Amino acid sequence: MYHAARYEEAISLFQFFFNQSNIVPNIVSYNVLINTHCDASRVYVALDVYAHILANVPFGPSSVTYRHLTKRLVEADRISDAMNLLREMLNKGHGADSLVYNNLISGFLELGNLERANEFFDELRERCLVYDGTVNATYIEWFFKKGMRQ
Repeated sequence: MYHAARYEEAISLFQFFFNQSNIVPNIVSYNVLINTHCDASRVYVALDVYAHILANVPFGPSSVTYRHLTKRLVEADRISDAMNLLREMLNKGHGADSLVYNNLISGFLELGNLERANEFFDELRERCLVYDGTVNATYIEWFFKKGMRQ
């Protein structure tokens, strides 16, 4: 249902299987629910699901959860909330995730704040000795959009 953009039906199925039928959801199921709310322009509800995970679920959010939420928060012009979520992720013992950092770097680049984007890139390089190069591609794409092809 999620991939077909049938968001209300996806949410109803989650409610049926995991709330009414008392089947225990895993983090993947929660991540689909978070994405569903985000795609339906309800980032605030997605954050409520995240809070529910923290308060009520015996396992914590995954790095994928943080990837989804930071991306959507940046898209919703809530970059400070995305930064707070990154800090929370790191404080909970998750390793540096290049895609989470990339979401913030991309957000700052779109805001024209190259200095702040570079600060996050430097932090990523300090925390993560091996990363996938996604951030490099984000910088290259931004430079091309700005007409800096040289």
